[in-house]
Amino acid sequence: MNNVFILLLSTLLIACGGGSDGDKSKNLFSLWVLDGSDGDVRLDLEGVGYDEPKDYVMTFEDGSSCTCQLSLNGSQSEGTYILNYCSFDYGSGNTELNCNALNQMGTYTKTHDTLTIDGAGHSSEVYH
Repeated sequence: MNNVFILLLSTLLIACGGGSDGDKSKNLFSLWVLDGSDGDVRLDLEGVGYDEPKDYVMTFEDGSSCTCQLSLNGSQSEGTYILNYCSFDYGSGNTELNCNALNQMGTYTKTHDTLTIDGAGHSSEVYH
């Protein structure tokens, strides 16, 4: 009797998708790599959430960095972003940057394992 129950349960789970890994779509809040950058340009969204501004640090080639507030509003598949309150991290790098120039807003779309970011004033960026 138990063997029949286990067989029926297994069949039901497989038929409903419970016996597989399900959707292997990449989570929006993951580490993303810019296409064509050889892995050098990364967008780390781990720890970011919806409608929860989070400090986001951008570090440049000379070691200079800017800290901004990053906010996302939407869903796993599409939404808007705001990057603002950017300021230079004194003591980082050799050059004081105009971090205010990084302030921007735009949209994002995600399909399976591709994240496309469209911001005002620049072309789309595609990440995997």
